[in-house]
Amino acid sequence: MGKRWRRFLWLLVAGLVLGLTGLGAARWYRARQPEYMLRRGQEALRQADYNTARAMAGRLESAGYMDQAHLLQAAINLDLEFPNEAVVAFNQIVATEPRVEAAILYGEWLVRHRTQPAEAERLLRFVLSERPDDLVAHRGLAAIYYDQGAWMLALLHLLRWAELDPHDGRAFRFMGLIYKDMDQPASAIPCYREALLRELTPAVTQEVREELAECLTTQSLYAEALDLLQSCGPRAEQVPQLLAFRSECLAGVSRDTEAEVLLDQSLRRFPHSTELLRLRGKFLATAGKPEEAAPLFERILRQDPHDVTSRYQLAQAYERLQRTEEAAEQRRLLEQTRQGMLALTNLIQEVGEKPWDTTLQQRLAEKCNEMGRPDLARRWLRAATNAPVPGP
Repeated sequence: MGKRWRRFLWLLVAGLVLGLTGLGAARWYRARQPEYMLRRGQEALRQADYNTARAMAGRLESAGYMDQAHLLQAAINLDLEFPNEAVVAFNQIVATEPRVEAAILYGEWLVRHRTQPAEAERLLRFVLSERPDDLVAHRGLAAIYYDQGAWMLALLHLLRWAELDPHDGRAFRFMGLIYKDMDQPASAIPCYREALLRELTPAVTQEVREELAECLTTQSLYAEALDLLQSCGPRAEQVPQLLAFRSECLAGVSRDTEAEVLLDQSLRRFPHSTELLRLRGKFLATAGKPEEAAPLFERILRQDPHDVTSRYQLAQAYERLQRTEEAAEQRRLLEQTRQGMLALTNLIQEVGEKPWDTTLQQRLAEKCNEMGRPDLARRWLRAATNAPVPGP
């Protein structure tokens, strides 16, 4: 082999050695960077590899990257359900960027565990002051405000959540639920429709279909509601409320015989269902049989004295039966219920503006009990327990 070729081969080998040495140096340099070690620790934590995660935290601390070390240590403690130790680590973080990461971690943990929502709100609002488009913060604040009854604030964060994550249907589902709870079915319907076009778990999809079917029935959109109820699976045949919606929708599209047959069958299976009894009463009243409708509405009102629809229908039935004094009494009770509902609505709006006001929430719980809604009363009492504890 000539000298020229030997020289070429030596240069080639030397270049290869230098290249490999350079790659090794690059790997060594990268492995010493705080971002790399922090990421390695976080990946290990996601796989529940606590030994590796702790090793990365130790390496960060040894290398002098204390903020990243505290952040990783806090994340490990949260994952192990040691929040107090996590807070100690969080409080030692100095730089803004790691503090934001810490606030996201702890704020999300508090929301997920439904504990200290006022503290979670404070942390997540700090995150948005540094990162206005942080998805986790918007999602967490939406959940906090929804639970506290601050529905207008929740809607603002739900809208941003929906924009930031165009695949997730949960934001629109909660928007629909808020409008439904506010007795605004026309506004709830497009939200529910959009939620069904996005990704939802099978269980939530079922809930959305049922909630949307109720809103559509309320708005007399019977054909669409019927199509939707057909997609509700076995529950459409097992839940009295869904059977009532289906019967009402069948009547609404002039399939009266089917509606009557379904309603009769459903009442035989669920003879105490207020939804089915109310619909049977309405059908009888429409058919000009107030003497048969009135006992059904009386029966419902013994169970729920604040059922506005049944109270109104009973007043009408009494008037047709020439029971004038009894009709007048039903009108008086109906107005009493309406005034109570108005007071309830005003209190809900007031609580929405002051989501941490314990006194307001307790008053609202008392009003819910007064109106025969113990389920709502429990909700507002839970919200009252979430108020921040006053400082010393």
